[in-house]
Order: sequence, then structure tokens, then C-alpha cells
Amino acid sequence: MKRFRAIFLVIVAIFAAQLACNAPVPIPLTGTGATITPVRIGTPGTPPAGTQTGADCTNKVTFINDVTFPDNTHVSAGQAFTKTWRVRNDGTCPWGPTGYPVSALVHTGGDPMGGPEEVPLAGVVQPGDTADISVPLTAPATPGSYVSQWMFKVNDSAGVTQTIGVGENGDGPLYVQIVVE
Repeated sequence: MKRFRAIFLVIVAIFAAQLACNAPVPIPLTGTGATITPVRIGTPGTPPAGTQTGADCTNKVTFINDVTFPDNTHVSAGQAFTKTWRVRNDGTCPWGPTGYPVSALVHTGGDPMGGPEEVPLAGVVQPGDTADISVPLTAPATPGSYVSQWMFKVNDSAGVTQTIGVGENGDGPLYVQIVVE
């Protein structure tokens, strides 16, 4: 009986060791860049054949709402926070990474609040789809009111880079407005 028990314990130990070796290893998310999370995400890269790009496009962004940190939110000096806007692609062409007309969110004015100058789009946002766009920021160290402005980077078919914002004329920035205490 002792021999059977010893063999059983060895088999259990081997089985447990094998399970431990096959357990998934969590990979921590690192980096300080912003995230852009479209509701429907496609594959990054060159647009599929037949996709309208450049001169064939009408680019239009509609602001839906502030998902986080609405205007005049009070934050502590030096506090890290993530601003998220919800927008809709009301244009005729998809947005996305390299190769698409609308390819990034760029800081265009106000206090940068420690955010990146440019945030490449991570996935494809089809016409009519909404996207939650997030940028990690840090409140300035000095108390007061601060604004940071952001617009979309547009690359036309001639290689000219412009920006487009929200509103009827596409000239209004997305912005975060905070009060630092």
C-alpha cells in the first residue's frame, strides 16, 4: 500500500509540474502612448483594394460626448489621468493607420499636459462607426485652469498633411479642460 501511495504521489507531482509549465504567462501592458479603441476594429496596414482614399474622400468627425473628464473636472496637481472622447466617422472613407487618409490624433494647442504629440490610430473605423479615443495625460503642477486641444491628422493623395476637427466646418478641436487644485 505504501508503494502504491508513493507512486500515486509521484504521478500527481509530475502532473502538477506539467500543468504549471503549460499555464499561460500574463504579458504586462507597457508604454505611455495613447490608445484609440474603435467600436469595430480592422487590421492595421494598407487599406483593402477598392477602399476610397485621398481625393475621393469626404472627411468628417462628429463629437458625440466626453466619456471621461468632462469640462472643468477638478484634479490634483501632477495627477495622471486618461481623457476619452467618443466620436463618429461621418465621412465617406474609413480611418486607420498607415495608408488611410485620417491616420492619427495630434496635439494642436493649449497645454500638452504631458501627452504625446501624435497618437496613431490603432485600428480601422468605418464610415458611420463610433470610436472611443483615449489619451494619457498628467495635470500640470501649478493650480489653475488648463485646456489641451487635439485634432485628427489627414494625409491627402498629394502627400499634404492637414488637420480636421469637429463641427460643421471641421475646424473645432477635441479638448480637455481641467481645474488643477
